[in-house]
Amino acid sequence: MTSIEGRKWFDKKAPEWGWEEMISLTKLNDINSGFVVNGELMIVAEVETFEAVSTSQVAAVRDDSEWTLLGYYSSSEEDKDDVTVVVKGFHVLDSQVNQVKEIFEKHPDLATNLVLKNQNLKNVYMGFLLDLIKTLSKLPKELTEEDLNFADSTLSDLTNAGFMLDWLRLKLNRALEKQIACDAG
Repeated sequence: MTSIEGRKWFDKKAPEWGWEEMISLTKLNDINSGFVVNGELMIVAEVETFEAVSTSQVAAVRDDSEWTLLGYYSSSEEDKDDVTVVVKGFHVLDSQVNQVKEIFEKHPDLATNLVLKNQNLKNVYMGFLLDLIKTLSKLPKELTEEDLNFADSTLSDLTNAGFMLDWLRLKLNRALEKQIACDAG
């Protein structure tokens, strides 16, 4: 494990703060270092916030069995997307809540076999799932071969993590069939 600790101030105006170098490429690619497993590299960054110092401050927390709202108030219209809601254990933006709730209503077993315990990874995987659904909602003529290959790879990763996505595999297969038909016709 490689770790660098420090204190940096970053926000929307300075999101690029960090370290230009943390680990050498040689060490990263070394099969004995443990960073690359089965040809894949996953980087997890943990950011700890000690105190919120901004125009947005936590206003309320509402919790029930389905979802938790972490409410914020702000004097700035651009901060409205900072509201995070926990739906079935996944932290999503307020703008994504209805879509995520609808997915769980249609597919209640979606995350029953999920093997991810790290909250950050769960959230990232949910983001990939939402992006995948958005991609597969395009018209066949709008989908490129690259889109479909990436969708297939993403779907495999999500399934390997324990998401129950047979319904999405069917949708991808139909999109592939339509793409082949469009290319042929």
